Amino acid sequence: VPERLPTDPNEVIREGAALLREMGAEKGIGLRVELDEALGVAALDRTAIYRAVLNLATNAIDACAERESGAVVVIGSHRLEDEAVLTVADNGVGMSDETRSQLFTRFFTTKPGAGTGLGLPVVKKIVEEHGGTLQITTSPGKGSEFRMHLPRVAPDQ
Repeated sequence: VPERLPTDPNEVIREGAALLREMGAEKGIGLRVELDEALGVAALDRTAIYRAVLNLATNAIDACAERESGAVVVIGSHRLEDEAVLTVADNGVGMSDETRSQLFTRFFTTKPGAGTGLGLPVVKKIVEEHGGTLQITTSPGKGSEFRMHLPRVAPDQ
């Protein structure tokens, strides 16, 4: 169960991006942050959301590693009426329908020897425990975008 406290999702994204910027640079991948400064505070488990953002951004960096140039990961936020939407998008390899259908299967990985296959199932669990949804748009050879739609207020408030 998430420990919901008033949290600034933009601050969580900034901290995650600061940690990952060097990792991306070492692989020749740009990292941009595009935040909606009007997003404000939401009732979130800060540690869990930080973990979800890091996991999605790390996966995005890995997905871009095969591009020869122009690879970029964009971590962002925007506010919908009663939701905080956190996004991680990349212009990496994208996913086939077959890969996408297995994304949340525990121990499924496209990174043999490097991935555990637990990251995306954990992200989905974190989002759902917050009463939110995880949406994915992907196109082979063009990249992917993950959108975490999170209620700004805890469902029981």
